[in-house]
Amino acid sequence: MIPKIIHFCWLSDDKYPEKIRYCIESWKKFLPDYEIRLWDLSRFDINSSIWCKEAYNVRKYAFAADYIRCYALYMEGGIYLDSDVEVLKSFDDLLHLPYFIGIEQGSNIEPAVIGCEKGWSLMKEMLLYYKDRHFINGDSLDMQTLPIIMHEKIQELYEYTIIKSPSEFHLDEKKINVLPAEYFSPKYPNSFKCTVTAHTYTIHHFSASWYSRNQRIFRLIRKFFGYKIAHNCSLFIKRIRSFKD
Repeated sequence: MIPKIIHFCWLSDDKYPEKIRYCIESWKKFLPDYEIRLWDLSRFDINSSIWCKEAYNVRKYAFAADYIRCYALYMEGGIYLDSDVEVLKSFDDLLHLPYFIGIEQGSNIEPAVIGCEKGWSLMKEMLLYYKDRHFINGDSLDMQTLPIIMHEKIQELYEYTIIKSPSEFHLDEKKINVLPAEYFSPKYPNSFKCTVTAHTYTIHHFSASWYSRNQRIFRLIRKFFGYKIAHNCSLFIKRIRSFKD
């Protein structure tokens, strides 16, 4: 049984942006009997993980949160939500499962919404992945995103099985049951398209806080005008900068 605990991370001293406040209010609205557990520096020892310490020190808080979500779920069980996840309905009818996880639009695993019992094997494997791992490698940062890391780890260690609904869930130590994008991540990351259905529990709004300012501008242009125009704008800006140099 998955406990009624909502875990989320906020490592910055900054106040919650309006979108984050809106999402957290949705948790309180649809999950009134769930405990909301904030993982910040008072709950988690940032020096206990080389990865977290290095990511935190360069203010890449989302990458530290990648580790912390796995730690929280493995140690305590419950449901992890990214702070930019909006809840549309209660998770109550999923709590009988030993775990639940879905894909995002585009087929990678969606780690913004994960529910599990304490000690889930996938979370243990993720902690082993990060053990003694450095976020800072010389002059570069390990910016590999968690959806790709977790997707690859599942395919390496388990039989990856996309099920159509929770009723098809089959417990098998060698298998990971994965729900379709409509359940937890119906929004397309780089467009305004969002295919909410009767099965949708959450919407991940993809704030992409780890992106640089230029990456966020590129992403916004792509959402409004498409990839081709965004790419041409990027090339134009690079040319202007090359002339200045």
